Amino acid sequence: MNRFGLCAHRQLIGQLVRREISQRYRGSALGMLWSLLQPILLLVVYTLVFSLVFQARWPGDFGETTGGYALVIFVGLITFTIFSETVLSAPTLILANRNLAKRSLFPLEVLPLVKVLSALVQATFSLGVLLLFLILMGIAIPWTAFLIPLVWFAMGLLALGVAYFLSAGGVYLRDLDQVVGVIVTALFFGSAIFYPIAQVPNAGRDWIERNPTAVLIEEARRVLLYGEFPLWTESGWVLPLALLFSWTGYMWFMKRKRGFSDVL
Repeated sequence: MNRFGLCAHRQLIGQLVRREISQRYRGSALGMLWSLLQPILLLVVYTLVFSLVFQARWPGDFGETTGGYALVIFVGLITFTIFSETVLSAPTLILANRNLAKRSLFPLEVLPLVKVLSALVQATFSLGVLLLFLILMGIAIPWTAFLIPLVWFAMGLLALGVAYFLSAGGVYLRDLDQVVGVIVTALFFGSAIFYPIAQVPNAGRDWIERNPTAVLIEEARRVLLYGEFPLWTESGWVLPLALLFSWTGYMWFMKRKRGFSDVL
């Protein structure tokens, strides 16, 4: 099928995304309201700690404003979480859905996509909080903010490709989730979320500039906070890489999927 063979499952994917989001807050008193409260509380904490206590600043006019540093970090966290939330759950994704995996007609290939889409939905809630704080701080929302779906689309594709590889591998290697947790933590600190790339020594800067998550985080800040176009000359390689990775990940998953029933 076209589009990774997922086109025919659009209705099913929508149902699973809604279930995924509702289960996240099932049993809590405020339910889905936490989708808004969590990013609000997170942003307030970062503003208090970094801007008022440590008086931290980010190079550039925006980062020098009160609370600007917290917003710069917040954009990085939102964008990286699309990747990390998907990838961290991938190694145990099929194992956690054994009941679905044992149904011969159920399209297991939709599960990684559902994780990506639910992460994007949560990122959209956080984006609303970010824009609200910009307004409250008297900062004009740049029109380039409309370009953020392009950046997040690339991050989502990258996460999807990794999730396909890991979800298939996790069926056969049960310790994979432990390794992935360490790698994602290392990637978190290597994605320039809490520091500008320009301040990294030359030895490490080259590595970070080749890190697609760091590149996309910088692009997200550029369109959401600085009112600038993405630097396609520097980041244009990321989207083709993400497309290639998601396709090869899908093909790998579909090939390994045939043996899932033998080990589950």
